[in-house]
Amino acid sequence: MRTILFILLSLSFTGSAIGQDYIAASVKSASLKSTINTEYTDLLFFATSTDYNSWYNYAFLADTDRRAQYCREDQTIVAKVDDRKGLVILKSFDLQRMPEFAGHPSMKSLAEKYHVDHDVFRLTNLKDINPNDAPDRADLAFIITFDNYYSWINNAFNPDSKRRALFADEAKTQVIKVNDQQAVVLLYEFDMTRMGEFISDDTMNSLIQKYNVTHEAFLMKGI
Repeated sequence: MRTILFILLSLSFTGSAIGQDYIAASVKSASLKSTINTEYTDLLFFATSTDYNSWYNYAFLADTDRRAQYCREDQTIVAKVDDRKGLVILKSFDLQRMPEFAGHPSMKSLAEKYHVDHDVFRLTNLKDINPNDAPDRADLAFIITFDNYYSWINNAFNPDSKRRALFADEAKTQVIKVNDQQAVVLLYEFDMTRMGEFISDDTMNSLIQKYNVTHEAFLMKGI
């Protein structure tokens, strides 16, 4: 039944590559393995410090060259959540070298200086998950692009709040602006068994096309 739902999902999700990805995943479901067992993965960090701007300018930026040894630094995403917290997404991180990365003296020194605490989540692209193995409920992260942030948030995302609440814990939903053309959206306790229903909504697909929205979707799990 879930395979059917995911096939319906892929056929109906216009304006995004997610639908095509799920078609491929469904066809390969008997043999496809999740990238959760591979050496490289995408990671999402919440970095909490005494002051976001100080952390960003004097800790995060100072660590750029070192991070590039462990991930695709040219694809790194960083955004301000609030005055103390930042969001960081590292793409294609070499997870086997995490102890080396986290234990480096320079990182420890910066973390101590700016009183940084990290919450780390593993991101698994939905296109790499066997649809039959998807959990019933999951926390999801979306990297979203559009023509203009304020048009998207005010005319597309916010008006969809009541509908989202039917599928996830909307009270926990987070929207983190990256720049004028990109945001990260986090949905918590999303009902994966109803994914097809969620994204087949005509109004949603109309808004996706109107505001030129594309999504990259991930299952998010703490590590």
